[in-house]
This record gives sequence, structure tokens and C-alpha cells, in this order.
Amino acid sequence: MILDQNKVTKIRGKYCRQYFENAALQYDIVKKIRHDIKNQLLAVYAMLADGKTDDAMDYISRNVDVISSNCNIVNTDSVIVNAVVNSKFTAAQSVGINVQCSSVKKFVGIDDIDLCNLLGNTLDNAVTACMNVPDNKDKFVSLDISCENNIYRFAVKNSINESVLENNSRLVTSKRNKKHHGFGVKIIRDIAEKYKGYCRFFEENNVFYCLVTLKAE
Repeated sequence: MILDQNKVTKIRGKYCRQYFENAALQYDIVKKIRHDIKNQLLAVYAMLADGKTDDAMDYISRNVDVISSNCNIVNTDSVIVNAVVNSKFTAAQSVGINVQCSSVKKFVGIDDIDLCNLLGNTLDNAVTACMNVPDNKDKFVSLDISCENNIYRFAVKNSINESVLENNSRLVTSKRNKKHHGFGVKIIRDIAEKYKGYCRFFEENNVFYCLVTLKAE
């Protein structure tokens, strides 16, 4: 069944607005935490300078959870990329998923909305898949963004417990309310097509791969 294009456009617009709002909020939180951590480090420095080693160690032990659970994982020139990746990965870490990210600094010729939708959907899918991996197994999501000759390459990898494509080759949503879900993969493919790139999904050794290329305009 072919989806009504107007409906898809409206859902995509609503989805994107939600991401911008959530991403901006999350990024503000991350910046506040970084500011707080700076103040905490100054406090520790002052204690150490006064020779109060025990006080400094006690202060660190009481605040280490805050420091470790809120990480600035990526820092590019794009506020959108920073906000989406840092918020998604911080959330993933909080549920025991290991994360890794490497990225170029600049994103020239790619619309912020498309970046938001692409990263939001790919990382959402990866984190959701990791949630099905037992806790006694390695749970990870990695993101690598590179650029060569104005072609951006987004590579997302995540651990899986069992084959996804074998049981769901079309990557149809497993959520109950399919009327309001299941647009993520379509949005990813539409963005790749818009930028004359490609989108590939494949698996290898219990790892799911999503590769997307975009040719900068």
C-alpha cells in the first residue's frame, strides 16, 4: 500500500519539530552539566591546593555519577548534530549500552532538518535493537561520519541478539500502532535519495550495519 504523500509529509514535519525541540533541550542540559562540572573541578582544585586531599576525594566520590553519566560524546560545528548524538548516546549509556562516535567537524550542503531526521532515526533504531540484547552480552552502538569529495558517509553499527533482516527483511516496525510508527526507515531512504546517495542495511557476526551516503549540494 502506497502511503499518502501529504500524510507522510505532515508526520515527518511533526516528527522533525519534536526532534528539534527535544534536541535543543537536551543540548542545553548538556551545556549546563559541563558548566557545573567546571565549577566542581575548580572546587576540587581549591581543596587540593589547600592540602585537603581527603575532602577532595570525598567530593569526587559524591559527584562521580553525575560526571560519568553525562558525556559530551561529539563536538562538531553543527548544533543539531551535537544535540541529537549527545542526547541519544547519553540516554543509551544510562541503560548500559556502550557508545562510540567519530565525526567530521563541518556539515556543508546538508540541511539541518535532514541531519536531524537521519541521525535521529538511525540512532533510535540502533538503540532500540540493543535493548533486545541480553545484559550478559556486549551491547554497543557506534557512529562514524566521514566526508570525501563532498560525499558524506554515515556508518551506524549496533549489536543484535538475532538476525533482524532474516525475520524482517523490509524492516517493518514491530510497534503495535503502525499507523503512527514505521516511517523511520522510509525517511532514511528518502533523505539518501534526495542527496543522490544510497542507503544499505546488512548484518555480519551479530552486528547490524546501516550505511548512508549523502552528496552535499
